Amino acid sequence: MEAVLGIDFGTSKICCAVWMPQTGVRLLKTDRSETMVPTYVVKDGERTILGTEGRDLSLINTFSSVFDLSMYLGRSVTEANSLVMLFGAPFSFQGHQDAPAAMNIVFSNPALPVETEPVTRVLFELLHEVKAQAEAVTGCKIKHCAVAVRSINVQPQLAIPLDALGLTGTFVCDHDAALNGYLLQIGAEKELISAYVVVDVGASGSRIIVYKKQLGRESFLPVSIVESHIGVRWLDLHVRQHCADQFEKAHGVGCQTDVQAVHRLRLECENARKKLSLARTFDFNLEQLYQQKTFKYRLTLAAFDEAIGPSVMELCQLVTTTLAGNGIDKNSSHCKLLLVGGGSRIPLVKRSVRWASGKIFYESVGGSADEVVAMGAAKLAHEHVGRSPASVKECPEIDADLQSPVGSHTEGQPNESGDSPSMNDLAAAVEDSHEAPRDVAESSNANPATGRHCHNDPLNDDEISVFDFRQIVFSILCIAMGLFLLTLYEPLSRYNWDS
Repeated sequence: MEAVLGIDFGTSKICCAVWMPQTGVRLLKTDRSETMVPTYVVKDGERTILGTEGRDLSLINTFSSVFDLSMYLGRSVTEANSLVMLFGAPFSFQGHQDAPAAMNIVFSNPALPVETEPVTRVLFELLHEVKAQAEAVTGCKIKHCAVAVRSINVQPQLAIPLDALGLTGTFVCDHDAALNGYLLQIGAEKELISAYVVVDVGASGSRIIVYKKQLGRESFLPVSIVESHIGVRWLDLHVRQHCADQFEKAHGVGCQTDVQAVHRLRLECENARKKLSLARTFDFNLEQLYQQKTFKYRLTLAAFDEAIGPSVMELCQLVTTTLAGNGIDKNSSHCKLLLVGGGSRIPLVKRSVRWASGKIFYESVGGSADEVVAMGAAKLAHEHVGRSPASVKECPEIDADLQSPVGSHTEGQPNESGDSPSMNDLAAAVEDSHEAPRDVAESSNANPATGRHCHNDPLNDDEISVFDFRQIVFSILCIAMGLFLLTLYEPLSRYNWDS
């Protein structure tokens, strides 16, 4: 069987894992020995710079940069631009409100040859880079992949570039991929586990998902999904506000109105968050940050915790409420809470979630907490290809209700020469999405794998409750029939059949 790719298309980074017959699932590393590629796209004249180089170049070409694109996918233009204003991004969006796939990025740099760029084209460039690196590492052509996403709403925008790359793209929920990645790492549980709680502190927000075993089933089903806006970017925003206040206190002038100053401060706050997961202090030294004034400041871990503390406590209250609402005992040895996502590396988040969850907190995911999603996606991609190699419209999971898949999209067909479709094919696909915004909007609410309409919460509570009720009634009838037969057995056994 050929290699299959698992893609964790995160807000700030793309992490990939590959399944190969010889090695199983393993993480992919770039030529810089990195397991993650920053989702930065910078336009430098006619060139496009991606990844780590794009992130570095964005400090200079701020107004030609696009980043954190996953945060805006699947949203209306109004919602996306509201987030742009909140986080101070140097770009904006335009397009039809009811057609996310036809949304365009508007760059702030008027000197660019093209002031707008379709979102699907930028996604194509990122995914093309990912595919090229995966093929270089594995030495074989990648045709199948599973993309872990937060919501079904992003499917129309990602399906077009995947089709243009000739990839059979299966979409799975990122929390399902996280649980599968964890189970892949440990092999088998030593104890009987009745419930898993996955707390995913991602860049664009957090999710708390409760998995439980259902009657007559061996696998786990998500029975509760709670979402929160509190994510890594939200915490970074509070730290950035704290630093901006220190700059204003030192120089008597605020820097929040300058887009380039905000972006430089944003990147440095990201570095501070990463360093403070291991160190006690971080030194800011941004020369000529605003109006020729340099920002020098030592951020202590205590000040960092104070800035993000209220949001972290709000998240922990949500964890406590979710556990109580699902009847999970924090002292149980048959439940496990897995903390995953980029926010799992923040010491205050880890301490607070451990305090809120008691003995069920499990931290062996450790350093791979933000890589486990890609590994789980590769595992699900392999299972999907192994079960239905000729069909891509089926779910990657065993059952639609069991694993709550986000959906799947059909395979991109190669052209007559046998190569993958080119950027011209992508442009044609984007034009089609412009012409049919209604169809795209309707397809974003439907799961092609099951034919049912889906929402941000892929779990259909009505169907699950009906399924459980039918099983209970069937079990009661079976027991009643058995008792009835037992009552008939004794008199029939004493009857003299010879007479």
